[in-house]
Amino acid sequence: MNGWKRAELSGQVPPSLKLADKGPWLRGMSAVIYELEHLSKRNDYEFEAGEEERERMRETLLEDWEIHDKASMLLWIERVKGGENSRLFEEMRAFLDTMRDEEQLKYIQSLKPENTKYHEYLIVRTYMYQLPAAGIAAWDWAYDAYLCRKCAHVGIITRTESNALLLDIALKAQSAYNSWKEYAVAFMAGRLFRLGTTEETVVQKHLKIVQQLFTDPDSIYIRVKWDLALQ
Repeated sequence: MNGWKRAELSGQVPPSLKLADKGPWLRGMSAVIYELEHLSKRNDYEFEAGEEERERMRETLLEDWEIHDKASMLLWIERVKGGENSRLFEEMRAFLDTMRDEEQLKYIQSLKPENTKYHEYLIVRTYMYQLPAAGIAAWDWAYDAYLCRKCAHVGIITRTESNALLLDIALKAQSAYNSWKEYAVAFMAGRLFRLGTTEETVVQKHLKIVQQLFTDPDSIYIRVKWDLALQ
């Protein structure tokens, strides 16, 4: 029995979430992140239950995110929600959109590969016409969902609080994108943009993960419909 089902049976899940098949959808928002952390899609990215693993997670949250309590977690959620990454992407997209194709390339090449902006603009140019109005917000929401669930697992927030936050994020994501594919493409664009790299090995690593999410029968993206009723 996975953690979501256990929480449901213990009465910790709000009434709007008392259907076991909604848990995998919420985890699907952060699927690429979980794959990068080598969690298993076969149990819907269940975290290890031991206290030693929880302590390791607490250390990671502190070192990587400066999260050590509920207040610091909510601060990070607000920072991500602020969408600085998305805002910069949209500014670059709007700028390139004023140019013809050859002008876009000429401008990017003038920046030189050692300049991070060179790679950021290449990423924007690659994805700018593939994304809906929400752009790379999928990256923001995926990390929000990831942090909520991880913080609940280590006891920084309650599972009830985590589920309420997850549902809010999920409803925004579901209304902004039309499919898991569109969401995954937006996340990948956001991830690469955040990393500021177009290095082939990095791109291929992420592309392989995304492709597997749409071919592996154990994947949430195959088993759970995007338009699942979440309310």
